[in-house]
Amino acid sequence: MAAEYALDQEKEKDLNKPLFIAIENIWPEVYGGHPEELKNLVVKSRDAFTKRLVEKKGYNEDEAKKISEEHIKATLDIGHVNIWKKYFKGTDEEFKEWVNDQMDDLLKKGVIGHVHVHDNFGYEDQHLTPGQGNTLIEDFVKKLEKHKYKGKQIVEAGEQREGEQWRVHPEYW
Repeated sequence: MAAEYALDQEKEKDLNKPLFIAIENIWPEVYGGHPEELKNLVVKSRDAFTKRLVEKKGYNEDEAKKISEEHIKATLDIGHVNIWKKYFKGTDEEFKEWVNDQMDDLLKKGVIGHVHVHDNFGYEDQHLTPGQGNTLIEDFVKKLEKHKYKGKQIVEAGEQREGEQWRVHPEYW
């Protein structure tokens, strides 16, 4: 199991922070792309790892659960979440509400360990510079702050318009 390998490597290398594996939400067409599916993958993986740590490694239940939560997380790609827009049947305002509810749920459940930030228009994985599309980046960053998220945030911009320099809106960072 990858989480067990991460735990072993953490101990072997005497790391000061937990080394974790992170399942990324890819696209809507792939299982795990929906925020609810991503959360379920992380939670079920944690449950299985907790059981393994108790049964095979001799940890007590509480310690095993803590270790599982530290070593199995999600990479939340906000640009990938925005691609759900092409399948959403409601208004733009209803989509915004849905995204914000999903992000709140993931953050409350403590499954996000890593964040990818890039922009698009909700139809394909364009990796535009934040601010060039309609991804709810500002709302998402505010949610991260509200929930006191301390993990890494990686900007994955790559398809800038010809002659345009890469930039990040100052309010985001």
